[in-house]
Amino acid sequence: MLRQALPQLIRTAVLRAAPDLPWRLDGCVYQYTRFEALLAMVGGPIVRPSAAKQPMSELWATSSVHLNDSQEFTRGREVIAKALPILPKDEVTRRMTRAVHDADALEVYCTCFSGVDDDLSQWRGYGADGTGVCIEFDLRKLIEGLDGVGCWLIYGKPNDKSELTQVAVAEKLVTYIHRSIATALPPGRVPEAVYSEVREQLAEIWSALFLVFKHQDFCAENEFRIVYSSAVGRTIEPAFRPDSVVPFVPLQMTSGKALPVTAIRLGPAVSTDINVRSLELLLSRLKLGDRIRVTKSDIPYVPR
Repeated sequence: MLRQALPQLIRTAVLRAAPDLPWRLDGCVYQYTRFEALLAMVGGPIVRPSAAKQPMSELWATSSVHLNDSQEFTRGREVIAKALPILPKDEVTRRMTRAVHDADALEVYCTCFSGVDDDLSQWRGYGADGTGVCIEFDLRKLIEGLDGVGCWLIYGKPNDKSELTQVAVAEKLVTYIHRSIATALPPGRVPEAVYSEVREQLAEIWSALFLVFKHQDFCAENEFRIVYSSAVGRTIEPAFRPDSVVPFVPLQMTSGKALPVTAIRLGPAVSTDINVRSLELLLSRLKLGDRIRVTKSDIPYVPR
């Protein structure tokens, strides 16, 4: 039950602890990526439309240990650990604290988006220095249909005012979790086997919750992410990319439909009319041209 409640739990905790934080459920989010990633989404490095499987049907979520923030996961662990002292000093809290240290980052995955469209820093950092694409998604459909937990990130850093917001959100989360566990436990003396199961499941839940928190220096990214693990979605077998054997999971819409892609923007370095027409031709042959627009970047950036 707690696992199913996570998306609403996170949002409620944020809005109660920090109502001024933006947390929208509508509009669009954007994924900046390489052209090769777009081609993989529509059929492979060489796309033959007549032979392609259902295009735009999956997103790759990467293991959190391979993301570009060296404090990914550990920042969330620190924040949750700082929130735990507000809880009663009982056996449930003790198991929750132990589970924080048990949590493992390797098999928790996320796919990341920005709330900012056509942004130069995003093109440089994630869009192949302006030679890639920015894929626009319908946010509500993504949240409602994709495996995993969707959340806007909460930014902060140690010994800074921003950390107060992170800890305030974490206190709401740990309080809810403590209350949920305490209510669900059988009356009387609780067997050790039950507490062991609680600790094991909590380790998986913490792994997902840690990824809600990120270092303040990344705040300009205005990041929304879908976090997946076996604790928060259907069981998906991981695959492995050849570069350093990076684990990832292919996330799909639970309805079996295509991803809610609404537009594809070409990067500043490839924003030509010929490239627009070529991509429009590909999308039309894949029968996607009527719902996915192709646009060009407005940024006059030339990679050097």
